[in-house]
Amino acid sequence: MAYVAELRVRVRGDVAKGMAAALSVEADAGLPRVRASVGRDSSGVGLLLEAEDPSALRAALNSYLRWADLAARVAQGASTERGRPRRSRATAARARPAKHASRRRTRSKG
Repeated sequence: MAYVAELRVRVRGDVAKGMAAALSVEADAGLPRVRASVGRDSSGVGLLLEAEDPSALRAALNSYLRWADLAARVAQGASTERGRPRRSRATAARARPAKHASRRRTRSKG
């Protein structure tokens, strides 16, 4: 493998633990033409990518950066919510009754 990238993401606590666990699953599953390894220490999460060609390395970097961002967001949300599920705006909008529903009229042809 001729192309190597090393990333360090500075996160701590539950966020680091969740991110390392999520990225380890992806590293174990593997990407074509790429070998990945994930590690965690007191300063954050480290990722080492080795690829056969530059395009495979670029694709792997994009994938792992997105997965790291997603894992951090999920871990941060889980740690701040303390077990309470958050409702999205769409879910909250469906839960409220429509304003002036009785005033709506439909036009008929004729």
